[in-house]
Amino acid sequence: YEPYKVNKDNHIGETISILQQKMPDFYDYNFIIHNKNTSELPNTSDTEWFGKKRVLIWESAEDKFIPQEKLKGKYHHIFANYYWDTDTITSIPLGCYSNLEHEIIPMDERLHNISFIGCLNRNRLKLASMLSKIPYTAIILASYAKEYRMLGLINHMVKWLHPRDYYNFTSDFGKGFDKGTYMDLLHSSKISLCPRGWKNVESFRIYESMRAGCAVITEKLPDRSYYKDIPVIQVNDWKMGLTVANSMLKDQSGLISRLGQASRKFWEQKLSPEATAK
Repeated sequence: YEPYKVNKDNHIGETISILQQKMPDFYDYNFIIHNKNTSELPNTSDTEWFGKKRVLIWESAEDKFIPQEKLKGKYHHIFANYYWDTDTITSIPLGCYSNLEHEIIPMDERLHNISFIGCLNRNRLKLASMLSKIPYTAIILASYAKEYRMLGLINHMVKWLHPRDYYNFTSDFGKGFDKGTYMDLLHSSKISLCPRGWKNVESFRIYESMRAGCAVITEKLPDRSYYKDIPVIQVNDWKMGLTVANSMLKDQSGLISRLGQASRKFWEQKLSPEATAK
């Protein structure tokens, strides 16, 4: 924590910068950004003397452990990722992991039909099995003893079986490509698959895919005001998800292009730092 300093290369940092420019009474408030996926309370001892209305922004609340009772009365208001709306807390968009800008590539110029790049967590094993044709139980058993060999085999098989797509399963979050390469691959994809993370359906990939103008397929999203009428395809499982993706590729009506354009527009209007600041 450093007073007056935020990382402008992430969603909250850019949101705060926009608030600073557009909010007339910005300096009447003290914004405290807390990045903890535990119930640990923010350390605000060095902000007590400011004498302003204090606003808490709780990032990375994946486990939803925010102790509302302990925080009640201490803040003018609380905003949080992954959380639902209450009397004292307002849910805000998760945003993109990186704010790197990229030119939008026309849909018919994109190299990959379908893409997914990310960690092979427990919720994605069946997707990996369907794509690689390797039995689900074999992936589970082999992953205990030979995780990297199994990852290598899965990635080899999906590249062989799906030459027009781009899939890459990794061992952990952030273990794949650098941000620039990841953005290049996402912007070169027509359809982006967004399976749930370790704990939540919401993921950076949904936001990054919509910003890139991809047609997005995801599992059912939670009930949040900013997801109302979101132009993504929500499926119950990835057998259905892959079936839908392949049928979309056969569609000749321009469906994928329309979904991609709608994704980008929705991100700008509802999910971007500008929309969050508003």
